[in-house]
Amino acid sequence: MASQASSFTCLNCSVRFANAEAQREHYKTDWHRYNLKRKIAELPPVNVEEFERRILQQKSDDAAAQEDQSLYCRACKKLFKSKNSHDAHLDSKKHRELLRVFLKEQGEEGQAGGQSVAVKSTREKKEYGVMMEQDGEVEEVDSDEWNDEDWDNPIENNDCLFCLNHCEDLIQNVKHMSVKHSFFIPDAEFCIDVEGLLGYLAEKICRDFICIWCNEKGRTFYSLDAVRNHMVEKGHCKMLHE
Repeated sequence: MASQASSFTCLNCSVRFANAEAQREHYKTDWHRYNLKRKIAELPPVNVEEFERRILQQKSDDAAAQEDQSLYCRACKKLFKSKNSHDAHLDSKKHRELLRVFLKEQGEEGQAGGQSVAVKSTREKKEYGVMMEQDGEVEEVDSDEWNDEDWDNPIENNDCLFCLNHCEDLIQNVKHMSVKHSFFIPDAEFCIDVEGLLGYLAEKICRDFICIWCNEKGRTFYSLDAVRNHMVEKGHCKMLHE
């Protein structure tokens, strides 16, 4: 009898069950699926308490990110850190000019007078939203958050975040950054938009010159080469994950 009871186990999660029904129900749980993914990634399993803690932490992080959601203007290719700076940007003359060019390229020139293209940051995988604004002559509003200098997002070109290496596609790019720079995505099982996440990191590194490990708490850099050299030399080619 004891031998029969011990046969109802999940080796992947290191747990025993009283009967076959409980075992089958376990196989349907998110905890079991999570450990399966960890096994594929050659990572050790986590117990149910640790799994639930990670789920709660993930929900907390998502809620905080949503509350402090940055906004991105597709027309101007600018990311803003606050709603006020984003709203000021939408009222600027330069934005309206670039918006008309953008909509013309999209074949929507007739709508340029009444629409502003604004989307949530690449931190979340969501459909692009269209925000309506009144048409009219508006004076340009300066914003400290809006850097007028153009910048190239390396992820869009399959280029490395930390050096000048170019790859054929996103997968090869991630592999290069992992092998060459020891870069990895913490809890990758929960990441549903790898390209979006990397795009956000590119904005911090290549546009704002911020080390993604120091995360605004370290030195201030004034060029892309400077922040890249710092990250490579210090081994900071990794995400800050608390």
